[in-house]
Amino acid sequence: MAQFVMITQKYALPYLVSAGNRDAIQKIAVLRKESESWQPCLDVDNVGPILAFLLVRDVEDIPENAMSSLREISSHFDGLAFTDLLKIEPVMTSLELLKAAGDADEPRKTHVSAGVQVMHHLLT
Repeated sequence: MAQFVMITQKYALPYLVSAGNRDAIQKIAVLRKESESWQPCLDVDNVGPILAFLLVRDVEDIPENAMSSLREISSHFDGLAFTDLLKIEPVMTSLELLKAAGDADEPRKTHVSAGVQVMHHLLT
């Protein structure tokens, strides 16, 4: 079971963060031999998929909504701005956004495009 979680965490964590499922994320942290729920979220392999997923949600204020979701997981995110997180792994986040654009149907492509624009605006 632990090996399965380790392999699938990059796919599961974006959904778990979005849903505010702190308990499941904490279980992933424990399997990773970490003590805090924020640690798997900031892992270099996980942060890009999580941020890309949060960037394409259909919400009015993408950065604020994303940070609100992350703050539900851990108070560790209280002192961080969304821009700080994007700077951790901008390449992987961009690649995940490109994958999302390729997989999206026409109505969803609008959300992906908005996410790309927000990321570009925040990083420039």
